[in-house]
Amino acid sequence: MNRINAIVRPLESFDMLSPSEVLMLEDRSTEGLHPIFRQCSLAVLNSGSETDDINELMSVYDDFDVKISQKHNGLCLNLINAPANAFTSDGKIIQHIRELLFAVLRDLVYTVHQYERMNGGDLTAEKTTDLIFHILRNAGVLRPQKAPNMVVVWGGHSVTEIEYEYTKELGYQLGLNKLNVTNGSGPGVMGAISVGGQKGHDKQRYDGLVCGISEPQILAAEVPNENLDSLVVMPDIEKRLEAFLRYSTVTMVCPGGVGTMEEIFSHLLCQLHPDNKDIPLPLIFTGPKELEGYFKSIDDFIGLTLGREAQNCYEIIIDDPVKASLRAKELCEKVYNHRLETGEAFHFNWSMTYPEALQEVFEPSHDNMASLKITPDMSLFDRAVNLRSLMSGIVAGNVKRPWVDYIVEKGPYQLSIDPAYSDAIESLLKDFIKSGRMKIKGEYIPSYKII
Repeated sequence: MNRINAIVRPLESFDMLSPSEVLMLEDRSTEGLHPIFRQCSLAVLNSGSETDDINELMSVYDDFDVKISQKHNGLCLNLINAPANAFTSDGKIIQHIRELLFAVLRDLVYTVHQYERMNGGDLTAEKTTDLIFHILRNAGVLRPQKAPNMVVVWGGHSVTEIEYEYTKELGYQLGLNKLNVTNGSGPGVMGAISVGGQKGHDKQRYDGLVCGISEPQILAAEVPNENLDSLVVMPDIEKRLEAFLRYSTVTMVCPGGVGTMEEIFSHLLCQLHPDNKDIPLPLIFTGPKELEGYFKSIDDFIGLTLGREAQNCYEIIIDDPVKASLRAKELCEKVYNHRLETGEAFHFNWSMTYPEALQEVFEPSHDNMASLKITPDMSLFDRAVNLRSLMSGIVAGNVKRPWVDYIVEKGPYQLSIDPAYSDAIESLLKDFIKSGRMKIKGEYIPSYKII
């Protein structure tokens, strides 16, 4: 495959680093920033391709590297053996990819400094939320003077053509209704909603925003789609989830797998929290008629594990992207009126109580995964927290380094699930495997085993 060596400079604003920041980015130890910066940079340079196999990507481009230079005329990145598809025919980097590349650099550096500023990384719940706000603000994606109209669309990276086309049409309808869109930045549903959203904004001559929010390990494995206006990289999956919920006005769920289930459980935990009973947190499930059975199975699974109260937290709209988009617009207006009445900020949901249990970073080690308990005698809240962690751990074992490597070394996670839920969980995961939702291409080898 063709490779290119190039020196790339930012076109605006982000043109300086301190000597300590350069040292952090050059640190090639496991504690340094260089390994993850290299992986994320490689993913960005492959923007538009479809892969979720970080080992395959790193092996194909094992000679790729990125180095930081701080010259008299500012910052530049030295790309060594970079993928040729990131450049024009005359050897100049594509502008969109340049922007994504420096977005990664911006957020990795800024996050480290914010951690240090906030008690050396020992964050309270309030400071965690403050950090998320600062990262979004620093990325320039908050629009404080506009009515709240940000729709987060969750869904899988591996989808069928029918699902892709439905989600693209949904994005188009959202764009026509002058609603902004945020998603997980990757391919599949995320790429489809980005394509449609941008097209709708263009048709309306609307200065809209399609924003991707990722985190380093996901970004390193799951390349960003080509239709993002902005990319934000949160420090970890827990802060990414909180960012989605505080940044968005309405949440929509399209077909997905374990990552989408992780997102759903996070949203439900916020909706079910007693402190949030008067705060509108709209949630819509939607997809083509071919996926009606899929959403019924998700609904049944939520009913079994969390009960009727959780099922009442969302609505399901099948095979009607126009109706779904109009409902999202209607709910945005409801949230707008609520924030007017309560004095809440339009651009960031400060008043929502975000459970501290969701802020705690879950490390999906073999021991931690084996110790997860999901039993009938647990409180609904604790059960939902552990279901979120379970799904998050399987995602990590599927696509994230170093957890993918640990699975190869130690074998699959051993999950001890109570008989009251084991059949339902195993059935749901088998359905995801059968429908190809665990992996974009190639045979999926489970990262888990239910015992």
